[in-house]
Amino acid sequence: MHGIAGLALDHLLESTREDARFATLVRRRYRFCGAAFVVDLSGWSALCEARTIVDALMRARAMHGQISALVGGHGGQVVKTAGDDLFAVFGDPARAVACGAEVISRCRDQLEDGLLAPCIGIASGEMLVVPDQDLWGAAVNRASRLAEDTATAGDLLVDQQTLDAIGPDRWKSEGIEYRLAGRTRLARKILL
Repeated sequence: MHGIAGLALDHLLESTREDARFATLVRRRYRFCGAAFVVDLSGWSALCEARTIVDALMRARAMHGQISALVGGHGGQVVKTAGDDLFAVFGDPARAVACGAEVISRCRDQLEDGLLAPCIGIASGEMLVVPDQDLWGAAVNRASRLAEDTATAGDLLVDQQTLDAIGPDRWKSEGIEYRLAGRTRLARKILL
């Protein structure tokens, strides 16, 4: 059996069909426990309609650059960007929430036309993370749903596991509900 360092994840996943030992190796190599941090830029579709796609992409890229610097400053790691979304991970959920609060605060003042305001979802748990490529898992799904489908411009939403990890008294928050996989779930909106 070959080692997995340097092999593409797609190859490893294909190999798991043939050799169950690879599933264990994939999990050991890429398993990450912490917080998934997803930023969706509100108003992306409106910006694409109002300007050229090149202008929209340049503006999103500039926002991603600012957010990436804050993620790194709080000890997180950006995994990827996709269109108007940015995906990052933090080993410490408290740092993820602190970063989210700073992103919202700093970006709020820089928006000249209200487009591309950050909507942030944070969810904690186990996931698979391939640095600079992609991430998967229930926590990623929850964070994505919170950022993309539940949050409105300038919202910082966290799942219950994140709130439990950081302590309910650390940040003022209010309860919200969202739907994922056919179930209503509880989350918290951090009041900034």
